[in-house]
Amino acid sequence: VFLLNGILKPYMENEEEDENLFNHTARDLHMDAHIVGAKIKSSEAAGIYVIRMENAAIIRQLAQGIATSLLLFLEDAAADESHIEVVRTEISEFRKLFKKWVGTFEKDEFTDEWGLFV
Repeated sequence: VFLLNGILKPYMENEEEDENLFNHTARDLHMDAHIVGAKIKSSEAAGIYVIRMENAAIIRQLAQGIATSLLLFLEDAAADESHIEVVRTEISEFRKLFKKWVGTFEKDEFTDEWGLFV
């Protein structure tokens, strides 16, 4: 979130009358980054395999979305390339830790009523 703020803050502070694609995308990315943290915390608090897997899938989707959406800012030269690359590099590092974290999940007696995480 801290790294994203450096890129996104100018777009999140714009007045509503100046709204454009960058403003909306910046707010969405900022919210997504906060959701990632909340999903990690709730996964650890619950400890239930199905919930952990569901949260992991959401975290993966959000992290991939953040990395991809930053390319919009890069393509239109709306943010400094070096700043975007720092965030994308951090997401790659996060991916490595994420894989290790998901590898610690242990199947339990709870079943997934939707049949996705069996």
